[in-house]
Amino acid sequence: MGINFGNTPLVTIGIPVYNAEKFITATLNSVEQQVYPAIELIVVNDGSTDNSFELIKTWAKSSKWPVTLLNHEKNKGLTASCNALLHKANGKYFQKLDADDLIRPDKILTQVNVLEKSSCEVALVYGNVQLINEDGLELEEEYYERIGSTPLEGKGLYNALLESNFVPNPAVLTRTRVLKEMGGYDATLLYEDWDMWLKISRKYSFIYTPEKDSCYRISSNSMMMGPQNGAALNDTVFTMLKNQLNTGVPDENIIWNRLKMQAIYSFYTNGPAALSKLKWYYSRKKDLKIAFYYILALLRIRHPSAYLKRTKTK
Repeated sequence: MGINFGNTPLVTIGIPVYNAEKFITATLNSVEQQVYPAIELIVVNDGSTDNSFELIKTWAKSSKWPVTLLNHEKNKGLTASCNALLHKANGKYFQKLDADDLIRPDKILTQVNVLEKSSCEVALVYGNVQLINEDGLELEEEYYERIGSTPLEGKGLYNALLESNFVPNPAVLTRTRVLKEMGGYDATLLYEDWDMWLKISRKYSFIYTPEKDSCYRISSNSMMMGPQNGAALNDTVFTMLKNQLNTGVPDENIIWNRLKMQAIYSFYTNGPAALSKLKWYYSRKKDLKIAFYYILALLRIRHPSAYLKRTKTK
């Protein structure tokens, strides 16, 4: 490790990086500013084609924390990078931080104190987030207003998480052993956090604290917020939900209803995989609404609302 932290629990902060030269220094600086005294930092450069890796290497030379740098010659994707981070993590607790987000100086200290005082049934603690723009300026809009959801805590959150991912990624501190117990992140998915919270919620409790101890950046490349990612996000949510079937959940009807919504939404937005989603669903659930949309998709007829919109604009 290079540094002896004594009896203070070690926290691993893992940062996956892909073409983040505009933001990565600010993100690293927010780690450097942590008042908690026992941190190891692991950074994965996932095949960046910009100057990200050079900036990281330069920054690491003067860091007060021990830094491990991993370099993927070719881009492997976010979930694969997160698994690489988790594999190298030595900390009792794990903070995954995207390369454009920030954490407040007392974030790790506050959340370690919460977890240290909680029972082993608590897997993670998460807070609220401050939305910021590409220039780092705070936005007036509240995160939970933006996503149309509310934060929840306790045990038995699985069904609520199926409806909405209300756990903001930069705001979370998790017990590392729990992440590893879950088998790491699902590398078949586009993004990693929602699926992980679902898996964890089936066995463990969550704690929520209302403080805005991290910043979620809204930028043109924001995976969760950018409309350009709509089709890809729909695909990965559909796959994630399919993976929840036949895993012993108490009520699969909730999953089937969500899958139905995702299939219809894919058709509504003219997603490239809409036909296959509708076909997959109808082959397992003989739903009349799905059948209707499936026939329309076969005939290459858009969702009826598309024609209504066209009529209104004339």
